[in-house]
Amino acid sequence: MADELKILMLEDDPADAELAVQTLRNAGIDFSFRCVDTRNAFITVLDEYRPDIILADYNLPSFDGLTALDISMDRVPDVPFVFISGTMGEELAIETLHRGAADYVLKNHLAKLAPAVTRALQEAAERSLRRKLAAIVESSEDAIYGYTLAGNITTWNGGARKMYGYRADEIVGKSVSILTEPEGEQEIAELLSVVGSGRSVVHRETSRRCKDGRLIEVSVSLSPIRDASGAINGISSIARDITERKDAERALHRLNRELQ
Repeated sequence: MADELKILMLEDDPADAELAVQTLRNAGIDFSFRCVDTRNAFITVLDEYRPDIILADYNLPSFDGLTALDISMDRVPDVPFVFISGTMGEELAIETLHRGAADYVLKNHLAKLAPAVTRALQEAAERSLRRKLAAIVESSEDAIYGYTLAGNITTWNGGARKMYGYRADEIVGKSVSILTEPEGEQEIAELLSVVGSGRSVVHRETSRRCKDGRLIEVSVSLSPIRDASGAINGISSIARDITERKDAERALHRLNRELQ
């Protein structure tokens, strides 16, 4: 099946490998797997099989689990790596997590294996999605930036740099009012209040001041940013330069007046 999970097991004891496999199957996880126990075989299968997740014993005949983890982080850093060990102490377990492992499960507590696998895959999927979204945001021609409820800029994409002229290191941490005229600070306060209360602002036309002093006309959309508990902890802004469109509209309006 196209969506079947592919597991690479690094285990030298066939009985332990079979027990792990049966535990996952009993939990309703549908998967195919490869099982290896040497460094060369591990590297070969990494390249050929392209697993979705790696389950590894720590103690192996020819190399140890940390070496396998380092190889995995170098070759397939996006593939979650979970240790299944009978001898891993807390200090060693913490070290593996610091070096990139997603989780660890003791062989005498295999009931935790299926939840650990599910959680590791979900976290990997979320990281992948965040990277894709970040790439989309960064490549957007629109200015996309975030700021705190107090109005301090926290993020700044490439589109914002092109539109306003500020590099991220020049503007992150500063008040969003840097983009307005002095008389525009009241508008910023109003927007902070509206979006901070949980409402969104869609396609509001206004003006913004660029780094070089130019005043441009923009269409801005703002929405609240929420944390895991649902509380609003920031504001996301998308701005599109509509200066040319507005100039064309004004020119057309003048032409209509002259014709009349």
